[in-house]
Amino acid sequence: MTHTITHPRLAAAVLLSAGVTFALYGLLRPYADETTPDGVAAVASGGWLVSHLLAVVALILLPIGLHSAGQARAGLVAAVGSGLVLTYYGAETFGLQAVAADAIDGGRMPPLTDAIRFGAPQSVTFVVGLLLLTTSGVMVAVGVRNQGGGWAGLPFALGMVLFLPQFFGPPPVRIAHGLLVLVGCVLLARWIARPKDRRLPAGRYREGAP
Repeated sequence: MTHTITHPRLAAAVLLSAGVTFALYGLLRPYADETTPDGVAAVASGGWLVSHLLAVVALILLPIGLHSAGQARAGLVAAVGSGLVLTYYGAETFGLQAVAADAIDGGRMPPLTDAIRFGAPQSVTFVVGLLLLTTSGVMVAVGVRNQGGGWAGLPFALGMVLFLPQFFGPPPVRIAHGLLVLVGCVLLARWIARPKDRRLPAGRYREGAP
C-alpha cells in the first residue's frame, strides 16, 4: 500500500511527541513496593496520575504518527493494539489510584488490586494489545527498510517488542525502555523529515516527495 506523506514535519512532530511522552512516563512514574505504606502513597500520588496519563497520550499518538508517516497498515494494527492497552491503563490510572487513596491509612493495597490488574479478561486484553503493538513495530521496521530507510525503524521495533517484557524488570529497565522508544521515534521522525531519502513501498522513488 502506497501512502504519500503530505505533511512530513507534522508526522515527525507527532512521533516525537509520542516518544517524549512515553519516556516521561517511565521517568516520572513513582516506583515503590506496593506492599508498603510508601508504595500505597506512590499509587495514590499525583505523580502516578500524571505519569500514566502521559502513557495514555503516547499510546494515542503512536498510531496517528505511524499512519501519518506513511505506515498505514502498521498504524492500523497499532491503533487496535493501543485501544486494547488503553483499557488497562485506564484501570491503572484511575482505578488503582482511587483504591490506593482509600487504603492509604491502612498502609497496604487491598486484595482488590490484584483483581483489577490480573483478572483473566483484562490480562488477555492487555497482552493481546501489546502483541499487536509488537507486530506494528516489526511492520514499521520492515516497511521503512523497504522504502529505503535502512535500519531507521529498528530501535522503534525493539521498543515495541520489549514493551511486554519490560514490565517484569526493575525501575532502571523500565526507564531505559522508555528512552529506547524515544530514540526509535526520533530516528523515525528524522527519516520522515528527509523526503528525498524516502522510497515508496514498491521500490519506486519519488523525487522531492512532499
